[in-house]
Amino acid sequence: MRNWNGEERRKCPRYSFSADVLLGLQDDSGKSRIQCHGHCENISLRGICIKISLKYREIKEKTKLQVKIPVCGTSQPLELIGQVTWRSQDEKSSRVGIQFLPNNNKGKEVFLFQFVESIKRKGYDYENSYMDK
Repeated sequence: MRNWNGEERRKCPRYSFSADVLLGLQDDSGKSRIQCHGHCENISLRGICIKISLKYREIKEKTKLQVKIPVCGTSQPLELIGQVTWRSQDEKSSRVGIQFLPNNNKGKEVFLFQFVESIKRKGYDYENSYMDK
């Protein structure tokens, strides 16, 4: 883990966001080979912080992931590709920071912007996820 000097480095503000998400580890061809459930803690236009089980050891820095985020009012999740930029853990769980990869998310920028703006305006707490546990 990198040393942090306390200086804010984020280029986009994060917003509290509580929702169950689905992660798919990407292989070299871009296909998901392992899927795992996580719980989102916050989101921005550039990335997302997700809490996951300790058992998913394959998810480490530089791992490429597909992130499926539930969207209220629709059965279709927002699907984005990202890369893990950091991982921390305690005795019970891990947290991962995932940076969205712009070149892999063409055509979804407007929807992501509208989604994050709606969270910014009114908050978002989607505990009743569409995903089975």
